[in-house]
Amino acid sequence: HMSDLAALAEDQRASGATRLDHEQEAELWLRIADLPQITDLPTGTALLKLAVLPGDVARTIEQIEQQAGGQALVSARALNGVIYARLPASADPQALAALPGLQWTAGDTSLPHWGARPAGFELMQRIKAEFDPSGQLNPGRFLEGL
Repeated sequence: HMSDLAALAEDQRASGATRLDHEQEAELWLRIADLPQITDLPTGTALLKLAVLPGDVARTIEQIEQQAGGQALVSARALNGVIYARLPASADPQALAALPGLQWTAGDTSLPHWGARPAGFELMQRIKAEFDPSGQLNPGRFLEGL
């Protein structure tokens, strides 16, 4: 099976394939499961969550890698289009903000924590002002203080 994996890796322009022993495999799956966690986010690291169409996952990962200079750690769910990416905070914030499907950010980044402003944001502001005129309900918990 290793020869099949090596051929698949070469087909996908991967740099290689490595056989893992049981302990290495367990550690890898733990790192994958923990990637979206923000409690252990190292200083100088940003975490992004994106949601794209399943057919756009590979292209979006390529864009993330390009913006992060190949330094991103990415975990993606191809069936539902959810992507988590840890990358250096030095990545260009404007380029990251332009990534499709950006849902939220955490860590060292100058990006808005809830991603780009959605269509209809002004309507959201008017509704919030109508039902919470004194701004007491969860102030500042969503986009731009909404």
